[in-house]
Amino acid sequence: KMNLMMGEDKTALLEKIGNMITDEVIEHNKEGKKTVWILPGGINGVYDIFIRRVNEERISLKNLYVFHVDQWLDWEYRLLPVTNLRFSMRGKMTQSFYGRIDPELNVPEDQRFFPDPADPDLIDNKIEELGGVDTILGGVGCKGLVGWNERPISNVHHITLEQYAKSKTRFILRMKPLLLMQNVNSAVVTRLFHRMVLLLV
Repeated sequence: KMNLMMGEDKTALLEKIGNMITDEVIEHNKEGKKTVWILPGGINGVYDIFIRRVNEERISLKNLYVFHVDQWLDWEYRLLPVTNLRFSMRGKMTQSFYGRIDPELNVPEDQRFFPDPADPDLIDNKIEELGGVDTILGGVGCKGLVGWNERPISNVHHITLEQYAKSKTRFILRMKPLLLMQNVNSAVVTRLFHRMVLLLV
C-alpha cells in the first residue's frame, strides 16, 4: 500500500516533497542513522528546496547514500562523457545537484552511485549491503511506466512477471543512437525500500 498525496498546485507539491526529503536527512542525522535514496535527474523543483535548506541550515550529507536511477550510454554501450550535460546523468547531477551544495556539507563522492556498464551489479550489491533504501523519488510516465522501470520489450525473449520482479540493473533500448541503463533493481528495491514518492505532474 502507498499513501497518496494530491494537490492542485505543482509548485506547492514539489516544495512539499523537497521539505520531506530534507526533514528525513535531519531526522536520521539526529538518530545517527544513514540515509539511502534513489534519485532521478530532472526534478529541479524538489532539488532546489533541498539544496537551499541544506546550505542555509548547514545540514550535513556525510551519511547520505545516493543511487541514481539511470545513465544514458552511447551506441557501443559506453558511458557518455560527463561534459554532455544533456545525456550524462553523472555530468548533469554533478553540475545541477552536487555542484550547488557547500563542499563542507556535500555527499561524499564514494557515496554517489551511477549505473556503470562495466559493473552492472555494483548498485544492486551496495543496496543489499546498506540494508535497503529509505526513499525513492520517481515519476509515472506517459505509458504508465514508473521511474522508467519498464519491462524489457524483445522479439526474442519473453519475460514473465516473476522474472521481472527479480530483475537487476539492466540496459534498455530507448532512443537511437543512445541506450538507457537503469539501476531500478526490482528484486532489491521492492523488498527493501521504506518510502516511494511518485510525481504525477
